[in-house]
Amino acid sequence: MPRISLPALLTLIVFASTARAQFSIYGTVAATDYGYAFNSGGLTYNGDYLGLGGGLTYIFPRDRRLTLGIDLRDYVTPAARGGNTGVVSFRIGVVPHKVPLRPYFQIGPGYVSAKVPAVVGPQTVDIAAVSIGGGLDIRVARHIDLRVIEIESTAGVSATQSAGTASFGTGVVYHLQAARPTNP
Repeated sequence: MPRISLPALLTLIVFASTARAQFSIYGTVAATDYGYAFNSGGLTYNGDYLGLGGGLTYIFPRDRRLTLGIDLRDYVTPAARGGNTGVVSFRIGVVPHKVPLRPYFQIGPGYVSAKVPAVVGPQTVDIAAVSIGGGLDIRVARHIDLRVIEIESTAGVSATQSAGTASFGTGVVYHLQAARPTNP
């Protein structure tokens, strides 16, 4: 499971501050459904469980209504039939003029790990995957957005097994914005 180290996190924060970019951290709560399959069979879904997630987003510096960025996220569903997901996505967002709505779309590579119930104890299907998702944030304060809705699906397939997940969630986003240079 990919994890970001403290030095890497601090480097990203400093880079975001000096580049007039936006760096954000977020946490989410979601209803998740993990599934698995063996030998080219159809996915067997484990049912909806509570999942928790979080991530880091870097928005490239631009003064336009269309934003481009990179999103690093990790989700875990600790239930006996849950799983976890890690993804690095390319992110496209829209910042409408004079409206607090912030819709976004993202797609990227990662992994999915689905727990498989077994007679001798739980096992997992771990596989490289592709994730696609989108959502809507609403600006509620200068540095805070409410993630009203986020829908995401991650799936991976190999010759002998496959795994996937779908989630429907909500959360909070905190923006670490760089100081804008002042004109003398």
